[in-house]
Amino acid sequence: MHKHQQPVPWTEAALVTLGGFVLIGVAWGFLWLVDGDSGMLPYSVMVFLAQWFFTRHRFWGAAVAAGLVGTAVGFLLLAPLREQFGKPLADVLVIASALVSAMIVFTLRARPRKAQLTLPS
Repeated sequence: MHKHQQPVPWTEAALVTLGGFVLIGVAWGFLWLVDGDSGMLPYSVMVFLAQWFFTRHRFWGAAVAAGLVGTAVGFLLLAPLREQFGKPLADVLVIASALVSAMIVFTLRARPRKAQLTLPS
């Protein structure tokens, strides 16, 4: 197995998710101080995850599945949460929810599969 395709342990996935939460909090706090738009928050999280992906776990199928699920969760939660909590807090909650769902999908999909050999009949 290639060194970049080691299975993702749940502890590592939890630590990366926690790092993403810290990044979201720091970036949101900075944007709040400078009256910036929170529309840039997802990009900082995506760059953080991409750096982790390229240096540690290059499972392309898992990355695509995680990206699709994270994006879907973000789009599904955005409008209802903005109505209930307002834009700044809703954006943070949506990004955190998308991060958690994407990390769960990536960790599950990055598990090694046992190949089953079948003999021709």
